[in-house]
Amino acid sequence: MSTVVNSVIFHTQNLFANKSFYQNFFDFKIGTYEKDNKQVPDESDTYFNFHIDGLLLCFESGSHTDKATLVIHVANLNDFKNRLARQNIDILKQTDFFLKIKDPDGRSLLIEQKQ
Repeated sequence: MSTVVNSVIFHTQNLFANKSFYQNFFDFKIGTYEKDNKQVPDESDTYFNFHIDGLLLCFESGSHTDKATLVIHVANLNDFKNRLARQNIDILKQTDFFLKIKDPDGRSLLIEQKQ
């Protein structure tokens, strides 16, 4: 049996800013779950969950902000760089292989070209 990561949970004081950021720049979609025989969005006023290829990326309202570095693969690094420029998102570091930006809570994001 292999070990897999099921979920990553971040506490944030900027719940809605993070939701908008990850939806707009990475096209992450809010997951769903079954409740009373219906599929309902996996979100509330205090949390939201993105379901990404078997991984749950959760943001919960909290009194503090968790810091981390996320590595995210995109289909086309140059296209993504252009998207950032159109939205005035600062690129903190870049090479031919990756870009480094920050999310609304100041978490580092390394954006890499998907191989």
